[in-house]
Amino acid sequence: MPEEIAPLFYRGTLELVQETKLWRLLPGCDANSRLEASGVLAHDGHFHVIFDNVSTIASIDANFAVTPDNCMVGRPDGICGFEDITYNDRQQRYYTLVEAMPHPDGGFRPQIEEYTGSFDYLETCWVNVSFEQENKGLEGIVYLSRGNSDYVLGLCEGNRCQGGAEGRKPGGGRIHVLQKQDGAWRSITTVALPDSLDFVDFAAVAVRGDHLAVVSQTSSELWVGRLDPERWEVVDDGTVFRFPRSRKKGRVKYCTVEGISWLDDSTFVAVSDRMKPG
Repeated sequence: MPEEIAPLFYRGTLELVQETKLWRLLPGCDANSRLEASGVLAHDGHFHVIFDNVSTIASIDANFAVTPDNCMVGRPDGICGFEDITYNDRQQRYYTLVEAMPHPDGGFRPQIEEYTGSFDYLETCWVNVSFEQENKGLEGIVYLSRGNSDYVLGLCEGNRCQGGAEGRKPGGGRIHVLQKQDGAWRSITTVALPDSLDFVDFAAVAVRGDHLAVVSQTSSELWVGRLDPERWEVVDDGTVFRFPRSRKKGRVKYCTVEGISWLDDSTFVAVSDRMKPG
């Protein structure tokens, strides 16, 4: 990605620097291991990867090295269905997101699990945002602070936070601003992504300074824009980058990107889910 983020909306292509199969980095895994990666966090010299189908978290060397420190952490007997992971550096806590679970009051609501800095489980809290479908909830979270307060941004998978045809209609990207109050994460406001952003769905969110990055799995693209540091508002149309296409016909190659994290001002790490049949 160019080091200078253009102030106007245009399309470029991301440059692939390095990639590998996750199973090659994890002890006890092989080519038949089912690893449905759904989120990634670059932190403290490691990539922490969570999965749709595994309750534990992969912690691997950020240089893609096979080392004895590469391992699975967290709760082996916990719930599955994680969508993203982030880190609260002030409280030294990891947060993992479960997209949506049946709620006692009806409908489906996301959950956020909390872990210590050494991945000891602490608690699970509900997010007070309701969805009609279990598989169309929050897809990404990222921690940030404002003053002395802690927040988590929760990215809706569908446009206008809807499922079905309405959720696939571009121009309605939404992010919930969540704050923990009385044992639950409550939405205090929403951030509207630009109407000009024509993503069909949303899969991951990341923040670096006042720059906000959002990924679409279906569109196989990355959007970067500016978030006002004083208000919960996007202040430009941002820039869209395509994930690499095939050389001959320009077809989508990365059709299951589900997680992203900033490495520096111009570089990201991303993870993808298993390829679907066909």
